[in-house]
Amino acid sequence: MLGNLLSSTEATVVVAGSGLLLSFLFGTWTPLLTALLVFQVIDIITGIMVGGKKREISSESFFDGFKKKVGMWLLLIVANIIDVTLVGGVPAMKSAVSGLLIAGEVMSLLE
Repeated sequence: MLGNLLSSTEATVVVAGSGLLLSFLFGTWTPLLTALLVFQVIDIITGIMVGGKKREISSESFFDGFKKKVGMWLLLIVANIIDVTLVGGVPAMKSAVSGLLIAGEVMSLLE
């Protein structure tokens, strides 16, 4: 079953379309984006661990944190659009925003 799914034309189109959409939205993938993604995953994991230790895990606080992280990635999309339209595709604004967001994630981890 899984072999048929992976070899189908529809799966190829979905994967290629997803890659095209991500490439359009974020431009070239930089090491800063990878670092941001890693720090966000670590932040989520440590948040769950701390919440479990204090017995304060709630879906509401998790969803609030998730909304903030989605907002960060939306900000990166805007930065990429600025880079493409004003700077000619050089990831200057995207790098600056990524650095700022990484600093915020590190501060969150240190709290």
